[in-house]
Amino acid sequence: MLEHSLEVEGKSMTLIALWDYKGGDGNGDTEHMIKIAEDKGAKIKIIDINNLI
Repeated sequence: MLEHSLEVEGKSMTLIALWDYKGGDGNGDTEHMIKIAEDKGAKIKIIDINNLI
């Protein structure tokens, strides 16, 4: 879904991610998804789960 959205809307898209800022398992994890969105010029809004606890 992310790839399709970036192809269609790209820079007008905002990715909202709930993340703990920890490294993940690689392809498909939150960090990877954010990197892809940033590379395509999307706006990023990260909600730090560490601030919710």
